[in-house]
Amino acid sequence: MNLSIIIPVYNEEILIKTCLDAILAQPYEQGKREILVVNDASTDGTLKTLKHYEENKQIRLISFDENRGRAYTRLTGAKEAKFDRLLFIDSRVTIGPNFFITFIKEQGAWMPGKIPHNENSIMERTLFLIRNTVYKDYYKNHYNEVYRLTLENFDSTPKGTTCLLIDKKEFVEATNQISFEDQYVSEDTLLLRKLLENKKPLFRTPDTAIFYHQRSGFIENLIHLYQRGPRFIDYYFGRNTVYSTLIILGLLWAIALLLLGLSSAVLPLLLLTLFVFFIVIINISYNFYDICKLSIGLPFIVATFTLGLVKGLFILGSRKLKA
Repeated sequence: MNLSIIIPVYNEEILIKTCLDAILAQPYEQGKREILVVNDASTDGTLKTLKHYEENKQIRLISFDENRGRAYTRLTGAKEAKFDRLLFIDSRVTIGPNFFITFIKEQGAWMPGKIPHNENSIMERTLFLIRNTVYKDYYKNHYNEVYRLTLENFDSTPKGTTCLLIDKKEFVEATNQISFEDQYVSEDTLLLRKLLENKKPLFRTPDTAIFYHQRSGFIENLIHLYQRGPRFIDYYFGRNTVYSTLIILGLLWAIALLLLGLSSAVLPLLLLTLFVFFIVIINISYNFYDICKLSIGLPFIVATFTLGLVKGLFILGSRKLKA
């Protein structure tokens, strides 16, 4: 099957080599695979790394002079692709053995069902436990089966464009239906939802595994979480989901803590907050080590993400005023 592999990249001078080498190490029928690397004006040594692949005829490099964002890089790659079947791969991904045998399918949009990653650090383990709790039903009942996403189960299923196999026509159609008002649009989630609204099939398959290289630094993860806050607001705020309710309750709680911060009345609320944290930590932990890691990581994650949500609300209000 003819396949265009599109890899958007920004400041990944080391991991882009790991990503490309893993793809090139797996054979594919000659002339039926192309690899488009879209460099979004990286400021580190990414472009220098990519220069080492100039002689490989499978690889085409598209490089921007200014940063345009991931949505634009993906759309550019799709429009430049010469084949109708597209495979988007994040530059932080290393594909697993027999990837092209188990994952490449003729029809439908597909995501790998198994994405292992490191869980060694406090932040990595904490994020894993949170994700495992949020999507508990999926991981408990559907993790080892081909799972079709629908509009009904969409918000309770893990999803993303870390690795996505899709038809070019379907991708371009869905992308053009999204209004990219600014860099805080939740393009990944909106893209996948648009596919379902357009009545296109979307699946997760357990037959394929990829490895995602998470951000390992504590501060690096917190910055990423803060940046995710506005995108979370962009998609979930105002929708009839449990997340909308949690956003409102969480922000009201944070505001109450701030307003009462200088009075004695804050003590009962602070103790209640600590009690809630303790209950949550006990419920999502698997062992004593998880309790220790969550006790350190969870408060930082909640505080940072809450700040991101507040920023998202300001951005949402700004959009409304401009409209």
